[in-house]
Amino acid sequence: MKVLTSVLLLGALIQASLAETASSKRVVCYQGTWSVYRPANGTYGVADIDPSLCTHLIYSFIGLYANGSIRLLDPFLDIDRKNFEQFVALSEENPNLKVMVAIGGWNEGSTNIQSW
Repeated sequence: MKVLTSVLLLGALIQASLAETASSKRVVCYQGTWSVYRPANGTYGVADIDPSLCTHLIYSFIGLYANGSIRLLDPFLDIDRKNFEQFVALSEENPNLKVMVAIGGWNEGSTNIQSW
């Protein structure tokens, strides 16, 4: 009986240790918003994201004006098609998900950076 108890206790400790290790890992996912404009099977939008696979999710991209205020690079997608709203709502499916936004990208260019 003592051996069985020890084995069960050891198993519980190993399982707790593995759970703690797994929960401390980061899985950072990146959504290039332009992927919705790909043709046919190449298209990939916010609705295609499985938020249970990620600990952090990055929305790309937004820009910045020279004064530091936010500049939307694709207002039709971000606002009109509610991409921002849908992206943030993914955290309702996974409450531990951290949603972030990336600044930059091809459409942002480098002219604003030079004026900082």
